[in-house]
Amino acid sequence: MSTTKTAMPTTPEATATTINSSTAHDRLTIILSILAVVITTLVIITAIFCVLWRRKRNNHNHHHRDLSGFHSPIETGQNGIPQQMKDVIEDGSRTDMRIGVAELTIPPRTSGPPAHWHEMHDEVFFTTKGTVRFHALDGQTIDAKVGDTMTVPTRSPHTFSNPFDEEAVFINTYTPAHYINYFKMLATMGAQGKPMNPEMNRKAMAYFATIGVSDDEMKMKKEP
Repeated sequence: MSTTKTAMPTTPEATATTINSSTAHDRLTIILSILAVVITTLVIITAIFCVLWRRKRNNHNHHHRDLSGFHSPIETGQNGIPQQMKDVIEDGSRTDMRIGVAELTIPPRTSGPPAHWHEMHDEVFFTTKGTVRFHALDGQTIDAKVGDTMTVPTRSPHTFSNPFDEEAVFINTYTPAHYINYFKMLATMGAQGKPMNPEMNRKAMAYFATIGVSDDEMKMKKEP
């Protein structure tokens, strides 16, 4: 018994359909390849532009910024903010706001800002003149003399003062740098003649993820 195999007839319509599908697939492949080249080129151009822009920005204005006419004009020892910002060493513009650095002074026999803690940034204090007294919870105090460093992590209640007879100067870092804008706000409020009592100071701090702490919570002792 023999078996005969018959080939399926190929119609012109079927052949035409096969050819058209293959052509469409080739066209789609070409289009996708062109798009990939265009996108890759745009990414490279954008990356080069960003590098050049950042390099230009980093090379611009590397000198320290004198804030003698910038900080709050409020008189020393009044309104809860006696410390004066002498100089902004780094305002964050050259570090993508990763760190800010400023130099501040505290006149003799004056208190610092209301006690507070920071939700989003760490601080480091480095005393360069006199002695800065730091206050922590439960009435703890630490006197930082010239060359001493004090690190204040996030959520650590603190404040500082200068109960001594000599002016105190310290370098203060902020990581990230956004808290420097708090001092700018104080300067603006002072220039506008707005009263700056401890309560207003706490409200200003709140704009920069900083929470005020009462003296009772800190158990701070009154200084002479």
